[in-house]
Amino acid sequence: MATKWVSLDKLRYAISKIHTLLQGKVDKVDGKGLSANDLTAALKGNYDAAYTHSQAAHAPAAAEKNIIVGVQVNGKMRVTIKVSKDETKENVINMAKEALGDKLTGNIVKEIYVPGRIVNIVVK
Repeated sequence: MATKWVSLDKLRYAISKIHTLLQGKVDKVDGKGLSANDLTAALKGNYDAAYTHSQAAHAPAAAEKNIIVGVQVNGKMRVTIKVSKDETKENVINMAKEALGDKLTGNIVKEIYVPGRIVNIVVK
């Protein structure tokens, strides 16, 4: 059986890698177990307040009641309108006609409303 030797350069490289890996090691602190909670009550209060504020600012209650509906004329998107979820078909179609204004020309052949999604007005 032949003896295999490692060159000095390879040995220095391996030692430098081990040294680099040990630099990120966290030492054990006396009095703290594995499940110690390092977050103080003051910091936790600040985090909770910021989270509550962000939820209130970005998710208003009215957002659940209003939806944006696309309005098409002959299948081509023209405008969008904001309507209530419980709005009637007639009211939504009237709001769409008002939003279209002068873009709606000709005789209306058919009015299609898919609740919560789209209004399509077919004209000739």
